[in-house]
Amino acid sequence: IHYHPVDTENPELRRQEVEFLELINKSEEDISFNPIILEKPGYWKVDGIKMSFVSPASIPANGFALLIESTADSAFFREYNQISADVPIYYYQGKLSNRGELLVLKRPYSYDANNELYFSHEDAVLYSDDWEGTKEADGLGKSLQRIDYSTMGYESGAWKADVPTPGR
Repeated sequence: IHYHPVDTENPELRRQEVEFLELINKSEEDISFNPIILEKPGYWKVDGIKMSFVSPASIPANGFALLIESTADSAFFREYNQISADVPIYYYQGKLSNRGELLVLKRPYSYDANNELYFSHEDAVLYSDDWEGTKEADGLGKSLQRIDYSTMGYESGAWKADVPTPGR
């Protein structure tokens, strides 16, 4: 999670400093973000940034997907960060909070009788600029990187601050 890039008025540096979320598929199969649920189209979403994955959207087996702010230049972002062409990039509207935020990746699992789609939590993080050991991710050029996948991302110990490596 690169939630608070370096603050700058320099337009060229601003092109390089882009907010992003990186999703990692640790399974051996591709994941479609647009599955069919009870013979109806479904979609994954990310609460916190109010993003829904529109069809077609997926993440490759043992691969990555990147979510970047809608104002970013994805071609420049991909080239500047040397991101492989097989890493999908999706846009979200708005901004990540620089203070902390609850982000929840949700997977659709059922429809009710009124055609309302129900979701389950696939993963979540409640990041904070106040986490011990991750302060360098708060506007100092580093990002939050997950180091413990055995639990949801609510605990600061599941993360470290390090140089951003989107899609790698």
